[in-house]
Amino acid sequence: MKVMCNLSEGIFEQGELKKAKETAFNLHSMGLDDIQIAVAVNVDIDVVKGWFAEEESSSPIRS
Repeated sequence: MKVMCNLSEGIFEQGELKKAKETAFNLHSMGLDDIQIAVAVNVDIDVVKGWFAEEESSSPIRS
């Protein structure tokens, strides 16, 4: 039973983190800076910077 609770808690946390990431990208597109975004989504600034760096590295290079 405890394992199932831990599993569902992990899934919930993953879902919450996904929502925070989506919100962070929306706020970024609105012009907010990384610190403001981190505060707004209640996530560490290094996590937010990591999301944006990850996105930049996966985007095709434009000339």
